[in-house]
Amino acid sequence: MKKSGFKILLNTSFMLFLLVSCETFVPDPIDPRLPIYSEIGRNIAGAKVGNQFFKNDIRPLYLFCCASERQSFVEDHSELVLEFNVWNQSQNLRCVFELNGLTNEDWDDMEKGFGKKFVFNETNKVTLTELEKEDFISVPFEGQITVKLLKNEKIVAGTFGFKARDSSDREILVTYGRFDYSYYSF
Repeated sequence: MKKSGFKILLNTSFMLFLLVSCETFVPDPIDPRLPIYSEIGRNIAGAKVGNQFFKNDIRPLYLFCCASERQSFVEDHSELVLEFNVWNQSQNLRCVFELNGLTNEDWDDMEKGFGKKFVFNETNKVTLTELEKEDFISVPFEGQITVKLLKNEKIVAGTFGFKARDSSDREILVTYGRFDYSYYSF
C-alpha cells in the first residue's frame, strides 16, 4: 500500500511540475525581458517602450482587413490591421498597426524572405494607447514595421520600432518590438 501511495504522489508531483514548467514564453537570449522573435505562432508580442519592457500573454490574433467594419477580410486585400495588448507591472498598452493601400505585390512580398517592411506615414499608421488613462500616442514621425506572412501555417510575425509623441507632447521611443501570432482566418 505504501509503495502505490508513494508512486501516485510522485506521479502527481511530476505532472504538476510539467504543467508549471511548460510555459509558452521563451525569453530572448540577448534580453530575457522580451520574448524571443520567432515565426512559429507562439501568440506573443513584446517591446521596449522608453526604459520599460512590455510583453503579453497567449491570445490568438484576429486579422481585420476591412477599413469600414474591421470585422472581415475584404476581397481587394487593401488593408491589414494588427492589434494586440502588452503590459508590465504598472501599465497596459494597446498597439494597433494599420497598413493601408496594400497591393498584391505587398502581399506577395510579405510571404518572401524576411517579409515586407512598411514605413509609418499618413497611410501606414500605428496607435499606442495606455489603457488605464486612455492616453493616445500620436502617429509616429519616424519608424517601421516588418510583416512576415506564412499563409500555409496561418502565422503572421514581424518586428517594429518607432518614435512618437504622447498627448503631453513627450517623445516616446518604442524599440525591439516583435510579434508572432497564429490567426484564424485570411
